[in-house]
Amino acid sequence: MLIFKKIIGIFCVFCVFSAQAQTPIFSQYYEPSPLFSNPAWVAAKSQIFVGTNFRREQIGVRQGISSAAFELMMPFLEANNKRIGGFGLAFLTETAGKGGLLRQNALIGNLAYNLDFSDYDHLAFGLQGGYFFRRINPDLLTSESQYTINGFDANLPLNENFAAFQSDFPQVNTGFLWYGEDEQDKLFYYLSLAAYSLNKPTTTWFADVNRIPWLLQVAGEMNAFGYNEWLFYPTFRYVSQANKQNLSLGTIGRRDFSKDTKLGVGIWFNTNKKIISSIDIVTKNYQFSVSYDLAFANRNVLGQTNSVLELSLLWKKPFERKSKNSEKIIKKTKKNRKNLSKDTTKTENLVRIDTNFRKKEVGEANRVEQRGKIKVIIREPLEIIAPKDRKNLSETEKELLKSMEIANNNLKISEDKIYQIAQMLFQHPDWKLKILLYQKQSDTQMQEQADAIREQLILLGVEPERLVRQNLLIENPAQKSSLEWVLLRK
Repeated sequence: MLIFKKIIGIFCVFCVFSAQAQTPIFSQYYEPSPLFSNPAWVAAKSQIFVGTNFRREQIGVRQGISSAAFELMMPFLEANNKRIGGFGLAFLTETAGKGGLLRQNALIGNLAYNLDFSDYDHLAFGLQGGYFFRRINPDLLTSESQYTINGFDANLPLNENFAAFQSDFPQVNTGFLWYGEDEQDKLFYYLSLAAYSLNKPTTTWFADVNRIPWLLQVAGEMNAFGYNEWLFYPTFRYVSQANKQNLSLGTIGRRDFSKDTKLGVGIWFNTNKKIISSIDIVTKNYQFSVSYDLAFANRNVLGQTNSVLELSLLWKKPFERKSKNSEKIIKKTKKNRKNLSKDTTKTENLVRIDTNFRKKEVGEANRVEQRGKIKVIIREPLEIIAPKDRKNLSETEKELLKSMEIANNNLKISEDKIYQIAQMLFQHPDWKLKILLYQKQSDTQMQEQADAIREQLILLGVEPERLVRQNLLIENPAQKSSLEWVLLRK
């Protein structure tokens, strides 16, 4: 009788466990758990991705389901770091019942392909297969055979056959992902469609009558609006399996504190009568996320879950994609190099915004600029310095516009930084930007690189008349070649 009651308890836990059976539905579907959100995500990221997730759900008094997952993604790239697909691997372990009475392990493999509609719109397709192993831990059970006239003896055998309480089954999943991004692979929107358990595997221990029905998952996100330095992305996720449906609606706000440090805060309402909140801390290569599902209605063992705590830690190694228009930019700048190198700004109605980035050196009262075969002496100041206008620049903008020394006569600026400068100019339409190249000697290669920066800003949408290029020769031998950004406004 005792062992029979235990089996009934196992069966109750099993019913709840089978409700999510094949794949856990992580609350952090927006980024930290790509392989469990859509198999197509493997082909949509130009980075090596390693992630760990932990989730704890309460399904009753001292009863719960714990899920832990490990995810690895590797992109397939062409010579110019353009994505053509990806490979993914995941390991999942779950326990349910008191003390982890029921355990499920799974090994999952993933392949995906990426199709480009344009430079900014893409469609990814993924196929995923896994094998699941489900067991009961007999060490957590007791039976009448272990009770004697002297009491309970744990060293005695159970005399019960638990070999029948094992379930191994394969699973096949697939997914489609339509998404848009810019040249820096920054995501603007996505629409995800994923289907799990296409082969409808059986998990029952008693008869071949209990098959896992298809699970359909639809999700989306869009960069909708900004406020101050925050960008907000409304998101949704709809999950349907058999006669059960679930919908999550909410938004996540993201803010860049620096180039490599970001913060994300999200909140969602779930039709399962839960409020989900999350916080993400993101650096260049790491991301830590924590979320909590707060239930505000009663739950029972066979119904929905109570509170849920979820943690994730990610490591990422991005691959910087080469500019789609780099060859076109170089050809165009060679043609227009002479005109671009001239300073055509009318300074009588412009005031320089003093960013105080570069200290003046002794002997810099006069500038000598090489124009063809003629050396032109330009007496300082070129612009009127207005310290009172420093307040117009935020700390992020000051950091973005710091002058940079040029090493080995090679001017390199990341596309991400150029994108951020363009966004800054969009936010301040009355500003102009002068790109000053200080050189010890006239260097055509560096001038072409500086001209290409201007062309990239134009391609991103900045009006050409707001961008000026100028080359200046350095008389002081101790001073190094550098690039300086000068902001001008009316």
